[in-house]
Parts: sequence; structure tokens; C-alpha cells
Amino acid sequence: MIEKITKIICEGEYVSEKVVFNKTREIKIIYARQLIQYFCYEFQTGTYKYIGEQTGGKNHATVIHSRKVIKNYIDTDKVKAEKINLYRKKIKENLIITHEQGLEVINKLIDRLEKEMNLAKKKLSEYQNIYQN
Repeated sequence: MIEKITKIICEGEYVSEKVVFNKTREIKIIYARQLIQYFCYEFQTGTYKYIGEQTGGKNHATVIHSRKVIKNYIDTDKVKAEKINLYRKKIKENLIITHEQGLEVINKLIDRLEKEMNLAKKKLSEYQNIYQN
């Protein structure tokens, strides 16, 4: 999930996924990283500590700060707030696709397990017939 959020934000902010987690003072990259951390927490990809570790080896305090910064933009900057809401919508759409794909995988696993169970029942029945005779 973190990878998908990273991809969406990097594409929208025109920042390379290769550099978004690098140590830098470039505002464009910092902002993209803050957006990623903000949405990772919003979409519950893990704890502050986990998100920080996955987004450039940052600590929990950095993720908390990122959330505050982005929340402040939402409250004070209409243009950024609008774009942030577009990111949120795009991430949600991506989650729906992910869940649908997940359901498809689960259904395939259930089908395979049912086939294996039927095969096991058939073999058990054969063994019972052998030992009864």
C-alpha cells in the first residue's frame, strides 16, 4: 500500500520515486514525502514508527510533523487542499481496485481448497473401502 501511495503522490508532484525518500532540503521533495506520510497514516498502513521506517528511515516524530504540516495546508491553503483531496480520492479508488483484486485471489484460493478437500475426501473414502473389505 505504501508503494501505491508513493507512486500516486510522486506522479502528481512530479517527483521521482527514486529520490523522494533521499535526505534533501529540496522543498518539492520534502512536500511529496510529507504527503506520502500523511496518507500512509490516514489509510492506516502502520504505526508512526513503521511509516517513518518505510519512508526514508525517518522516526515517528517526523511522521507526526508531516501530518501536522499537511493538515495545516488543508486548513489554510485552498489550492493545496483541493489537490490533497484529489490525491485522497485517487488513493481510495486504488484501494477499491486492490480489494477487488484481493477478493479475486481469495475466491481462487477457496476454489482450489474446495477441490483439494474433495480430492482428500475421495481418497479417504477409497482407503476406508480398502480397509473395510
